[in-house]
Amino acid sequence: MTGLRYRLISLWPINPKNSPRDKLDRNSLEAMHERPEMPITSTVKIDGQTYFHAVYADMATRQSCVDCHNAHPHSPRKDFQLGEIMGGLVIAIPAGGNGD
Repeated sequence: MTGLRYRLISLWPINPKNSPRDKLDRNSLEAMHERPEMPITSTVKIDGQTYFHAVYADMATRQSCVDCHNAHPHSPRKDFQLGEIMGGLVIAIPAGGNGD
């Protein structure tokens, strides 16, 4: 097992479990609007283990993505546009072998 963790998050998730889990998630999503081409990176502790944590912009690259999110009955937002940030991909990679 590699210890790699990943998930999709959004400020407007269709599935509530894809909401930001904490202040770091929320701040990362908000910050990426300044420069969506740059991931928001940091190191974090998860269960005593240090991880490299990065959030990459999840862009609406296809009209079908926009149409689906805008039409979905559980979507909290109905006005996404092509090329807009819809959320983020969170990747956490163990930074050390022993939790050091």
